[in-house]
Amino acid sequence: MEFIVSIWQFFQVNILTQPAFFVGFIVLIGYLLLKRPLYEAFAGFIKATVGYLILNVAAGGLVNNFRPILAGLKDRFNLTAAVIDPY
Repeated sequence: MEFIVSIWQFFQVNILTQPAFFVGFIVLIGYLLLKRPLYEAFAGFIKATVGYLILNVAAGGLVNNFRPILAGLKDRFNLTAAVIDPY
């Protein structure tokens, strides 16, 4: 029983708490429910995970590059725009 609990804890900590892997896991389940071959389901998992990671990096770069523009607009035109950045 301890072995099953340790597998569940590993899954919970490494898959369910990481958004990229969680999205990939949802895609994997979707492919398996569609009865696609295992290699295709695994490829979908990899594509979704990497795509999410790339999207995350691009969004972070966009926020970092857009912040000085908003600061300049705020000073020039007295705007109250802000980028919502949780980090």
